[in-house]
Amino acid sequence: STTTPYVQQQVIYTVRALFAVQVSSPRLTPVSASGDAVVKQLGDGRQISETRDGRSYEGFEMKYALFPQASGTLRLAPAVVTAEVVVGGRRSVFDPFAQSLSTRRIESKPVELEVRAVPAAFPAGATWLPARRLRRHEEWEPDQGSAEVGAPITRTVFLWVDGLLSGQLPKLALRAPADVKLYPDQAQTSDQDTATGYTAVLQQK
Repeated sequence: STTTPYVQQQVIYTVRALFAVQVSSPRLTPVSASGDAVVKQLGDGRQISETRDGRSYEGFEMKYALFPQASGTLRLAPAVVTAEVVVGGRRSVFDPFAQSLSTRRIESKPVELEVRAVPAAFPAGATWLPARRLRRHEEWEPDQGSAEVGAPITRTVFLWVDGLLSGQLPKLALRAPADVKLYPDQAQTSDQDTATGYTAVLQQK
């Protein structure tokens, strides 16, 4: 999705393997990076078909989310696909469906990312969140705009942060007037992955 991300910014890396011939059991090696990065697979992949220059191709697509943890050059090793290619010819008259197979190995070119550091103008002491989008929602129980002295009120705050993992989220700083006592529960976090990347979810009561 980008070759010049900021440190800790999510990068979507898509691998597509297309075949113009019949293949059996194609296998993709796991994506690996030369530097400090978190690499997570997005889903189980999907089957695809394309037409290029009038020729039909069948294949598969796999997506990964990468989170570089340090600035500088990050190199991704080539994506390697190994498959059994059907070359035709029956091996036995007793098995008319048998076909000759040849093992083939193909690989992509390596990819280099130039990871940018946190901008110098970013406020010192602030939390760095290189996210695509951040949404906040809160609920009150009871939700009636007034309260009685000594009666508990529950405030639940939700955060949805697109493009980050839950481990990157900061702790919420909850404040209240001096005559209110706070009893925060432990925050609940989770990660949701889709074809467009990860969403970190935080719930704090």
